[in-house]
Amino acid sequence: MVHAGSRGSGICPKWHVYAHWAQVAQVLVLYDNSRRSHQLPRAVTGLKDAAYENPRHIYQAMLLLAGEYRAMRIATDSDDRKPRQTYEQARDRLHLRDGPSIDEALAGQYGDTYYVYYPVGTEQRQFLDMHLRCGGNTRDPRRCLAIYFFWDDETQQVVVGWLPSHLECGAT
Repeated sequence: MVHAGSRGSGICPKWHVYAHWAQVAQVLVLYDNSRRSHQLPRAVTGLKDAAYENPRHIYQAMLLLAGEYRAMRIATDSDDRKPRQTYEQARDRLHLRDGPSIDEALAGQYGDTYYVYYPVGTEQRQFLDMHLRCGGNTRDPRRCLAIYFFWDDETQQVVVGWLPSHLECGAT
């Protein structure tokens, strides 16, 4: 699980150096110490086993969630459309789309796949109700990115429970 924090952009200015997912996971763990992200074994495993062919894109997507998405969610003036517009423009530049992950009534058919235990160390199950994705309608793991997350109102953070591949559903 990754907590996308609030400190602007630029988690790693030398991203191009990290070509393999195992190295990507190590970089995210480094930022766990700076309280910008938090890794659970499930997310690290997803990264280490990833077939997605563009590690830089996952990095950009995580920055989007930590930056523009978070800013949109915590905007105090509900009449101010700027945070939403900024997020949507940034999302579109990355050729990503977002939306609900799966209907929660259907999620139970897949065991704990769409749930994480959060806060860490508790038995509270949280539903990964959203996902950010690209790759059109393909399920080819080399070309399809999917990041499953939920918004934690209490901590005002995006909590990412799985990436970078699609989770099991009726279409897979």
